[in-house]
Amino acid sequence: MFEDEARFGRINSPKVCWAPKPFRPNVSRQIVREYLHVYGAVTPKDGRHDSLVMPYANSVAMSYFLKEVGERYQDEYILMFMDRAGWHTAKALRIPENLEISYLPSYAPELYRFLFLMRQTIVQTVDFTEIYF
Repeated sequence: MFEDEARFGRINSPKVCWAPKPFRPNVSRQIVREYLHVYGAVTPKDGRHDSLVMPYANSVAMSYFLKEVGERYQDEYILMFMDRAGWHTAKALRIPENLEISYLPSYAPELYRFLFLMRQTIVQTVDFTEIYF
């Protein structure tokens, strides 16, 4: 399986305000950042994929995703390829017994094309209209 995650969300930066002339109101500016992280893994041979929407991208969320994948394929041994994000290599990462992680080389554009296709698959299969920030 190949694993990757993607961040979806919004950055809101309100800065204009309407007011009748000659008033010039003082409007405070607040930048709002709201994100969701989608973890996904796909099998190149048969196209099976699993995805999970999480509020954060860290070693706890990654451990939970690996646990879910390990439970869904408990009768199989999984070799999962992933990049070297900080939470993929963290010491706190918990890896199920039926799963082994192999890291992609730091610069391998021929392999990262596959991860781009996997992200496109996640975007097409996850219904973001049901997710509220």
